[in-house]
Amino acid sequence: MLGLKPLFESARAGDRAAFDQLFERLRLRLTAFATSRMSSDLLMRVEVDDVVQETSLKALQSITQVEWQGEGALASWFCGIAINVIYNHSRRYARIRPLQEEQLQAVNDTSPSQHVRREERFDRLNSCLAMLTDEQQQVIRYTRLEGLSIRETATRIGRTENATTQLLWRATQKLAQLFGDTASIHLPPDRKL
Repeated sequence: MLGLKPLFESARAGDRAAFDQLFERLRLRLTAFATSRMSSDLLMRVEVDDVVQETSLKALQSITQVEWQGEGALASWFCGIAINVIYNHSRRYARIRPLQEEQLQAVNDTSPSQHVRREERFDRLNSCLAMLTDEQQQVIRYTRLEGLSIRETATRIGRTENATTQLLWRATQKLAQLFGDTASIHLPPDRKL
């Protein structure tokens, strides 16, 4: 059985069979890694095998740009690609689920005029959220709408808790700037985004 380095060198030179063998040797590790990095919500929507296959394809497309630095570095490179694949799937599904679900949950016995104002408020909030970066939208959705802790959010987005806290702070500052004075749309003073 060839070691990883000769397989890597052959794969880097364009040998597809060598790449397939190299990837198969790392598949179990990648599958376990991807599973540990995917949220339960994402696991219900995306198969881990699909993430692993997409990781394989992206690695095949870029292996010529990588230098051999050892087995650990190679595994880390594959895991880095997997994180990007997972992140892209997370972003895709976060965009699919608009705030309409929260709107439906929030509608209770209100007057028609209150209902219209609430609809306008949510439309405005959706518009403001759309102006944030994808990461900012994600951190607001996880912490403020889904109620996840900073630690849980950091795990989901693949950042440290400190970096997640900073991202949340910047996102809420930007959202407050875009959203403006909440009194003009009758948000309760204790309402947190």
